[in-house]
Amino acid sequence: LISNTLEPVNKKLLVLDLDETLIHSTFNECYCDKQLQIVMNNQKFTSYLNYRPYLDQFLLTAQQWYEIVIFSASIKEYCDTIV
Repeated sequence: LISNTLEPVNKKLLVLDLDETLIHSTFNECYCDKQLQIVMNNQKFTSYLNYRPYLDQFLLTAQQWYEIVIFSASIKEYCDTIV
């Protein structure tokens, strides 16, 4: 995600991949940390998400030193809903 501000950032850039790095998601029903309804191509899907252990703590700590960008090869609707 790109910041909408034009202020200079003095932090280094940290690029993180979404799928299989920060989270694992599947459309198959399973035990999960969170369920989300995602609309893709005008169809509604339930996505079952598991977060990498200690993800919240990692992101909270990393944001102190880095400008964080999350990358994904997935479609925009999927990424926007998850992020």
